[in-house]
Amino acid sequence: MMGEVPHLATVPVMILTSCRDPNVLNRVARFPISDYHLKPITVDRLAGRLRTLLTHPRLRFTLAEQTDRLECSITRRTGGRVRNLRVETVDGRVIVRGRCDSHHVRQLALAAVLEAFEASQSQSDRMELDIEVG
Repeated sequence: MMGEVPHLATVPVMILTSCRDPNVLNRVARFPISDYHLKPITVDRLAGRLRTLLTHPRLRFTLAEQTDRLECSITRRTGGRVRNLRVETVDGRVIVRGRCDSHHVRQLALAAVLEAFEASQSQSDRMELDIEVG
């Protein structure tokens, strides 16, 4: 693996996928990647991310910049049971929106969000979970 070879460990790796399968996302999450995006992604956003990776290859992005990664974490944790899932950042707040069939799934989504905040050591503690049950 790249992370085990010293001269390859600094090579930035970006994953760009349309796959939302929780099993696949679980396997991908084990690899040391620099950036992760779900398609579709605008050309401007992709170009900006590539420029950032090439300029700062060891940079780890904040949670607010990684809405796609958070969406993947929620999808993985809930087994894809949150419909119309959207993660947005507005004025430094992270807002998670969607619908699910049970309070249990909503709690799983909340656990994924809290875990992502802890893992990213984000300075922002402002988040909003707007997942309707029913």
